[in-house]
Amino acid sequence: MFKKRLKIILVGILLSLVFFSFSSSKALATNYQLSGTVTDNSSNGIGGATVHVYNVGSTTDVVSSTTTDSSTGYYSFSSIPQGTYDIQVNPSGSGFSSAVALSQNISQDTVLNFVLTTAGIVTLSGKLTNPLGVAAPNQIIKLRPSGSSSSDILGYTDSNGNYSIQASPGTYTIIIYPNPNNGGNSLVDLPQNYTITANNYSLTQSTVLNMSLPFKRVAFKVQDSSNIPIDNVMLTASIGGGCNVSSSQLTIGGIANVSGWTCYSSGTPNLKTDASGSAVMWLTPTDSSHAYTITATPPTGSIYLSTSLTNVSVTSDETLAITMPQPVTLSGKLTNPLGVAAPNQIIKLRPSGSSSSDILGYADSNGNYSIQASPGTYTIIIYPNPNNGGNSLVDLPQNYTITA
Repeated sequence: MFKKRLKIILVGILLSLVFFSFSSSKALATNYQLSGTVTDNSSNGIGGATVHVYNVGSTTDVVSSTTTDSSTGYYSFSSIPQGTYDIQVNPSGSGFSSAVALSQNISQDTVLNFVLTTAGIVTLSGKLTNPLGVAAPNQIIKLRPSGSSSSDILGYTDSNGNYSIQASPGTYTIIIYPNPNNGGNSLVDLPQNYTITANNYSLTQSTVLNMSLPFKRVAFKVQDSSNIPIDNVMLTASIGGGCNVSSSQLTIGGIANVSGWTCYSSGTPNLKTDASGSAVMWLTPTDSSHAYTITATPPTGSIYLSTSLTNVSVTSDETLAITMPQPVTLSGKLTNPLGVAAPNQIIKLRPSGSSSSDILGYADSNGNYSIQASPGTYTIIIYPNPNNGGNSLVDLPQNYTITA
């Protein structure tokens, strides 16, 4: 009897837990209202337009479609599950183009208005943000028709990062870059210079395309060998010695296979370290075929030498340290086999593996020389200086090379 009662009690507890779990999950399911208006360019309501809420990238309705009010163009969905959706508007007649707002995040009651253009004209609009989700003002968004750079259509982001461009339906290249005339290349959380390019974008209806620029934050700490920060050091970033594509595998606004490059140069404005030796770059990620060279250049008169970080791959936000060396000096006296000064000879330091960074020194009239360089491993190369008669001395060969 006791075991039977215990079994009944346990079954009751289990049923209660199942009911509680079901009730809790139902309570946690959150729905929101989506509403707005569909109008023309003169703010007149467009009635009878059908509004769909689709799963992203599909034409599958999440809830039953609705139509706009005949006089105001108002529409409303009372219960949309939290999520990200494409919102599609199809006008009832042939006088207007259709419109879509891509990848809209419904996580609260949302108002989304549409402005339809006349048939044959479509609008690409939306908001451009930096990697932190903050508005990116004074950036240029360009539509380039396939195969024609002479017919570019320019759009500009306003102070809130919003943009709107009208064009004929077709296939375009979307090109995004800073507007230097309005300070677009001197914003704190965007690169000094960049270009983002999305090829073969099909614009067949008015589209709301919100885009977040795909840069990564790279923080630098510039210091000496004793970890003392160095300020006013200029930092530059390049790929292949210039402003070249870092990756063709980026994604922006849901568009894949986007290419981009970032460049920090020595021009104005340039990037310099603050009093703590810190500076931040925003760089486009690199793919397996590309890497950055970061160069740190001290101010004129500094005791430090320029130094570079090579083969820097960027795939995520990160922090990098740059240690700037103080120069060391190689000096002495060069003599001929008789112990007499050997003037007008060249003493060259060649860093390991790099003939393009040779450091030259010259023996003076007394055979003395002095060369400053960064600490490291070098090849020493000595040969006559033909421009100053170094190859016509009595007690030295006309031509020779000594390599250590």
